[in-house]
Amino acid sequence: MIKNELIKGITGQFQNLAGEEYELDEMTVSLFTEEEIYDGQLGYSIDSEGNSLIGENEGDWKASWLVIGQDVYFGDPIFIDVLQTGCPVYTAMHGEGDWESILLSNTLHDFLVNFR
Repeated sequence: MIKNELIKGITGQFQNLAGEEYELDEMTVSLFTEEEIYDGQLGYSIDSEGNSLIGENEGDWKASWLVIGQDVYFGDPIFIDVLQTGCPVYTAMHGEGDWESILLSNTLHDFLVNFR
């Protein structure tokens, strides 16, 4: 599980952008507020009873992935990998059975520049 201090540091980078909708290429993105980020992990890293959904196999949700928002229309997660330099930003199609990450930006900083 990702530590609370790390989550606060990450969400602090985009709190002034959270809760709004932003157009990005072919998607409409909404970033979570700090209060929403914990519930935003439901169905990805944990289930509704708090059980882990993280795995080590290909297609499993990874322990280092943190959902920071979603595609407003399709519900696909927008997430970062906190263990990679710069916290690259990804999405993946929700409901496909396996998580196949699609790179949106090489760093969280570069991703956020799109909304400022």
